[in-house]
Amino acid sequence: MPGCWTRALAKKLGRDGMIHVNVTTWSTNPGAYRMYQQLGYVVSKTLKDHRGPGVDTIYFRKSLK
Repeated sequence: MPGCWTRALAKKLGRDGMIHVNVTTWSTNPGAYRMYQQLGYVVSKTLKDHRGPGVDTIYFRKSLK
């Protein structure tokens, strides 16, 4: 099941007192983009052409509280 480890890790971090979790992916990875959105992450920042022409770095953030 996609996102199982991501979901489990976020749950553990929340229990351990973390308030937010941040993850990154590239614009060339639509599967990761969809998965993070489905898990409740929101885009917090996009760095255009950060990994090269047409390849953006996308930062996602999720509140654990």
